Amino acid sequence: MEKAKLISIISIVGLTGVIGFLTPMYLMLNSDYISLADDYRDSSDEFNDLDEEYQELLQNYSSLLIDYQILSGDYDELLDDYNDLLNDCDDDLTDEYNDLLSDYNTLNNAYQALQSKYNTIVSYIRQLILPAQYCTFAETVRRFYLPSYLNNATTKDWYLGYAEFCRDIILHDSNQENSFTTVSNAFSDALINGSNTMYLCEYIMNYTFYNWLPNWRGLGLIGNELLDIDTVVQWCIDEMEYEYDDDIIFGQESPSWEYAKFPVETAFRTMGDCEDQAILTAAYLESCGFETIIAIHHDPDHPTLGEFYHGTLLVHIEDNSTYYMTYPSANLWSLGSSDPYYPNYTWCWLDPTWDIPFGDTPSWLQDYIDFGGLAYDNLTIAFCDIGGLIQ
Repeated sequence: MEKAKLISIISIVGLTGVIGFLTPMYLMLNSDYISLADDYRDSSDEFNDLDEEYQELLQNYSSLLIDYQILSGDYDELLDDYNDLLNDCDDDLTDEYNDLLSDYNTLNNAYQALQSKYNTIVSYIRQLILPAQYCTFAETVRRFYLPSYLNNATTKDWYLGYAEFCRDIILHDSNQENSFTTVSNAFSDALINGSNTMYLCEYIMNYTFYNWLPNWRGLGLIGNELLDIDTVVQWCIDEMEYEYDDDIIFGQESPSWEYAKFPVETAFRTMGDCEDQAILTAAYLESCGFETIIAIHHDPDHPTLGEFYHGTLLVHIEDNSTYYMTYPSANLWSLGSSDPYYPNYTWCWLDPTWDIPFGDTPSWLQDYIDFGGLAYDNLTIAFCDIGGLIQ
């Protein structure tokens, strides 16, 4: 009995120890369980939220799938319509386009033909009627006035008179002075445009030749002295061809003296001999505001050419320093005390007949320089100024 009692006591003591050992473990496990239960509930809530979003996305997907199927059907219909239109285009519209293109080409050819006829008529009106009227005036001036200028002279006086006539031609066509009033007044009542021949010249140069005669009256020039002179001179070099006086048909029954053409005549024909091209260039420059000299050479013994007769011109250069900087090998000329009007002026020699670019020295002039200088006795000049000197 004592033994059984002792065992009971030991068992109770042992169980109590076990319980004392397991209690903390239980408490810890219970705490973990509670934490996991909380995590489970959170995860369950998240799952429910995700499930709701999934269900919503699934509904949206189903709706989009239906829309896609509808759009796919519409696309198929549009594709069928496109193919039908493409077939129509390939068949009907292509034929119609080709027909329209053919009609356009036919109309365009007709238009081009009419345009060509129109240009021919305009060219006839602009380049024949008015210039021919002016050429009649110019021929009348030559017949009426030139004998009085030349005065039957055969010496230096002949060249003085001829240079003066050339100068007055330049003054007339550059709209500065009319020395031919008797003939001009006789023509005034019959003029198509304007009340006098100076206005007629202005009209012809400005409007009849405007398509190909640039910068008359300085229109379009840039205001740079050297560049503007070069523009005018180069145009005359490029556009003018040489024509002997003997080859002139209109007025060839004139007396045997030189046939000096007015600038309008030379521009109209785009042809002329040396003094004709010099006269046109001088009038051109004068119309743009530059000062010029017409020069007639009559040297029976040129240093290299022998007998030499030539018509050229000079243009006044104001900015000498820029000229020599631009053309370092060129020469400028000054007439000094023999020039009562412009004793301090410097002049550049121009020769459009020999196609000498502005800034270059003509070879015939360089020969004078190389062989002792130009003898002024063999040169007649006329300042293209109202009342300008002739010497």
